Amino acid sequence: MQAVVPSEERVRRAVAVPPADPDLLPIVAARRRRRKLSVFEVTRHLFAAPAGTPELTARSPDLVQRSLRPLLARQADCLQLPTLALDAHCAAMNPRRAAFPDQLWDAPPTTPARRPDRVVIGWGGSHVHREDVRAVLPAIAGVMERHPEVELAVMAEAELRPLLDALPADRVAFTPWGSLASYYRFLEGIDIGIAPLAPTAFNRCLSDTRFIEYAAHGVLAVCADLEPYRDVVRPGETGYLFADAAELETVLERALVEGEVRAAIPARAGSRRPRAVREDDARSRPPLSLP
Repeated sequence: MQAVVPSEERVRRAVAVPPADPDLLPIVAARRRRRKLSVFEVTRHLFAAPAGTPELTARSPDLVQRSLRPLLARQADCLQLPTLALDAHCAAMNPRRAAFPDQLWDAPPTTPARRPDRVVIGWGGSHVHREDVRAVLPAIAGVMERHPEVELAVMAEAELRPLLDALPADRVAFTPWGSLASYYRFLEGIDIGIAPLAPTAFNRCLSDTRFIEYAAHGVLAVCADLEPYRDVVRPGETGYLFADAAELETVLERALVEGEVRAAIPARAGSRRPRAVREDDARSRPPLSLP
C-alpha cells in the first residue's frame, strides 16, 4: 500500500517514546499496527563517551542495552533532536527527523544587582565534564593570580571538588549539586559563566542550554568555540568564544578590563529569540507517514 501523509489528528495523538527500555520495542511495534505514531527523542550522541571516560565502561556492558537506543531510533516513526549536529549524527538511522532547539520553560525573574567590588567566574555541571573543567583551570588560576577581585564559584558533584585544590581557598566557593531551582539561584551570584568543552564527538552533539541559562540570568557567557555555541554566541555581542585554555585566559582578561562591555553583553544575549527550523531543510525531509 502506498504511504500516505497522516491526518492532523494522528500527528496530534503521536506520543514521545521515553528513555530506552527493552519493553518499549514491542510497544512501538504495537502502536504501529494500530496506526499510531511514536516519536523518539535523542538528546546526546548514541555511541561516543564523555572525555576521559573509557569507551568500554561509559556504556552498559550489556550488548542489548548498548544497542537499544540506536534500535529505538530506527524503529520509531520519527526522531526529535535538540541540535543540527545530533540531526546529522542520526541521519542514517531514521529519515524522519526534526530539530527543536532548547528553550527555557519560564523566564527567570529580574536578576538582582551584582556586587561592584568583585567579579565571580562560575560554572555548574556534572562529573561528565570533569576533563573539560580540568583543562581550563590553569587559565582560571592565572586570572585569579593577577586579579585579586576575581572569585570562582562552582556547583557540582562532590567528586569534582578536588580539582579546585590548587586555587586560593578563600576565593573559591563550592556548592554541592542540587535541584534546578538551586542551580538557577547559583547563577544569580556569578558574573561570568564559562562553558568549557573539549572537541569530542560527545561534546559536539550537546545543546546550547548552558548559554541560554547564562543569558537568561544576566551572566556573561564565555563558551568553547564548538558546535553547541557557534551559532548563538556572537563574540562581543552576545558573549565570547574560546578555542583553548590560552584563549580563555585572554578573553577573561578582556572581560575584566572592559567592565561596561561585560555588563552590556548579557542584556543583548537575554533578548535572543527562539530559532526556527529552516524551511528549506524541512522541505527536504520525507513526509511523516505510515504504511
